[in-house]
Amino acid sequence: MKRSVLSRLLLVLLIFTSLLSAAFIGTLTTTNRQKNDAVIINMGGRQRMLSQKITKELMLYVLTGDQNIQKQIAATRTIFNESLMAMKDGGSLPLDLGRTEFTEIPGAENDEIYNQLNKVATIWSGFQQRMDQIINSRDNNMADLTSFALEDSINLLTNMNAAVVMMQKAGEKKIRNLIHFQLIILGASVLVIFLSALYIRNTITRPLIRLTAASDKIAEGNLSEEAMEIKSRDELGALSASFSRMRNSLEEKSRILESIAHKDLTEDVHVESEKDSLGYSLKTMSDSLNSVMQLMNQIGSGVAVSSSEIAKASESLAQTSTEQASSLEEINASLELINAGAGENAKAAMDTFKLAEKMKADAGKGGESIEILGNAMEEINTSAGEIKNIVKVIDDIAFQINLLALNANVEAARAGKYGRGFAVVADEVRTLAVNSAHAVQDTTSMVENAIRNVSEGDAAAKATTSALNGIIAMIEELATAIEGISHSSREQASSISEITLGLGQIDEATQSNTATAEESSSAAHELASQAQDLRQITAEFRLKEESPQLMSS
Repeated sequence: MKRSVLSRLLLVLLIFTSLLSAAFIGTLTTTNRQKNDAVIINMGGRQRMLSQKITKELMLYVLTGDQNIQKQIAATRTIFNESLMAMKDGGSLPLDLGRTEFTEIPGAENDEIYNQLNKVATIWSGFQQRMDQIINSRDNNMADLTSFALEDSINLLTNMNAAVVMMQKAGEKKIRNLIHFQLIILGASVLVIFLSALYIRNTITRPLIRLTAASDKIAEGNLSEEAMEIKSRDELGALSASFSRMRNSLEEKSRILESIAHKDLTEDVHVESEKDSLGYSLKTMSDSLNSVMQLMNQIGSGVAVSSSEIAKASESLAQTSTEQASSLEEINASLELINAGAGENAKAAMDTFKLAEKMKADAGKGGESIEILGNAMEEINTSAGEIKNIVKVIDDIAFQINLLALNANVEAARAGKYGRGFAVVADEVRTLAVNSAHAVQDTTSMVENAIRNVSEGDAAAKATTSALNGIIAMIEELATAIEGISHSSREQASSISEITLGLGQIDEATQSNTATAEESSSAAHELASQAQDLRQITAEFRLKEESPQLMSS
């Protein structure tokens, strides 16, 4: 049966109230009885007075024979008789001698008083017979009857006194019993108060103190002690059960936090209710940490793969740049040869011009000079073709550098912020490649002009050979053409020098690209090492299975 704390307190209060009610009712009952006893004792005293009064009235009647006295005797006898019967058997008791007021009283309280009053009634019955004899007879036995009546009166008075004394003793006994009853009630009240205090302390106060101490320990963060259990079916038992559930919930959450602190994120957080803000916060934190660590693991894997690809691309770029530098060295060597050839061409043109001057003086030697000139023109044409081929090779190299720069930009874009510096270097390389392409185009145009001029000179030489007769007339034009060839040869030499300078810059840029590629490769290897460290760190955490959303992302 489930009893609440309120019902226990009400039970204690009910017991205490019952004791007080019993004391009050007992005292009230005893007081009412004492009132009746006081009336009865007073009436007993009046009975003694009435017995004396009857005796006096009887003596007066004997002396005077007055009928009024006889009536008084009858009235007194009636009051005495009614009072005695009421005192012995209970009933209406006249309170005054005129019999105008009556009160109901109980009969004799005990057998001793009843027997004494019965004895008084017997004596009273004999005394009444004596009085009737005295009143009704006027013979010579009057003296004897009077003497007997006086003896009966004295005997009646004596026994009536004894009955009154018994009534007084009975009243005193009631007072003593009332005092004993009140002392018993007082002792019982004190005992009930003590037992109630002990009961309240054991069933209410002590469990509350234990709950308070346990709450203080939880407030201090101590969850190591076992849960306190109060085996009770009242509110304290329910409070203890709720407190145990709260402690178990906090202990479970503390265990989960300890697991998280030890890098174990596989624990599932149980939310007690919709208002469990701590449970929701802990669950959100666990899920967020799981998501973050899984994302870091994926990012580490992606960075490791990307850094490996960047390292490979950088190594490939470095190798390509090295090969490009070697090709540029070969181009520089070829250009030096071309430059030497251009110088020789310029010198040949000058010699040809001198020969043209000499041809003015010695026309007879024109055929030989024209033949020499034709040979020189053929060599120039051959050299110009070789220059054109070399320029084409330079144009192809510039195109390949441009492609490599574009690929480097793409790889730098994949690397993100780690490839920004590499992208800047790639842009500079691409700019140099574009400039080299422009220079090659200019050089090609110049070489083509030179070839065209050589072709015209060759045509002129052939025309001179076929029309030897017109050589003298065309010597001036030939000198002018040779002077143009000399000028073009000098320009060609200057252009080749500029190409050599541009190729030197390209070589420097290529070497810089090679160094940058090597640095990028080293940085990519370092990034891969750091990504591996990151994966090792994240691998120390025990994670839940990856969610589909995180895997797809």
